[in-house]
Order: sequence, then structure tokens, then C-alpha cells
Amino acid sequence: MCQVPLHHVKRNNRRDSMVRQKPFHILVADMNHHVSALLKRELDDNRFSVTTLDNGIELYHSMLKPDQYDMVIFDPQLLWLYGNNLLQTALDIALHERIKVILHTYEGQFTGLAIHTNISRIVKSDSSILAIKKRVYDIFLVGTGNQML
Repeated sequence: MCQVPLHHVKRNNRRDSMVRQKPFHILVADMNHHVSALLKRELDDNRFSVTTLDNGIELYHSMLKPDQYDMVIFDPQLLWLYGNNLLQTALDIALHERIKVILHTYEGQFTGLAIHTNISRIVKSDSSILAIKKRVYDIFLVGTGNQML
């Protein structure tokens, strides 16, 4: 099987396509702006372009424009503050548009949410930034996107 380097691949409208010419665009939103800034610093390079947001309303409106992002990493508490329906709607959009999602949350929170192969949950801890980085690399660079952490 012939593998094409990422920088030679052309992007089209379908998220499941292997056609890519530009970096993967990741949206990051966390209750703690230091976490968002750290994820941006860790991931923002020639393979990934990272945008950070500070609140749930901006996050929700950004998810309504699914062609802008390949992945959304967020603390579900940001949307939960505005009601469970907003969080579930955002996850439904992600599933419908095939956007990869990483929920970055505390142990025991949001355990009742339906998790899908496009949606992962990583528990906040001392090593969660590293776990998120590994998950992003696995999905986009290694191609093991169907494995859950």
C-alpha cells in the first residue's frame, strides 16, 4: 500500500478522506485557560493548527461551523453551564459531521454521556495533557483513531 506524506495530500469536504494539504485544525476550550494555552503550545506546529476559546457559547457557535475543525478538545463543563441540551446538541453535531472530539473532564463527571468512536473521554490529571497529545497523534498521524484511551 502506498503512503502519501501529509504535506502532499489535498483536503476535500469529507472528514474521512485521506486527502490533505494543510495542517489539521483543532479547537481547544477548557474551563482553565492555562490548560488551553498548554495544549495550544504542545500541539501547534506544522501538522496542527490550534485555536483556543474561553467560554461555552463561543465553543457551541464554533461547533455549528463544523467544516472549520477536524477535532474539538473541550471541557464539557463549559457547555453544561448552559444546560445539558447544549452539550448533547454539540456532541450530536460532532457525530453527524464526523468531527473527532476529546472530552477533557474530571473523574466521575459526564460518565452518562454516550461515547462513540469519534468521541473520547480523558480524565483530568497530572498526565492528561500528555494523554490528549498522544490521542491526537494516534488519530491523525498514526491512524489508530478507533482506539479509545
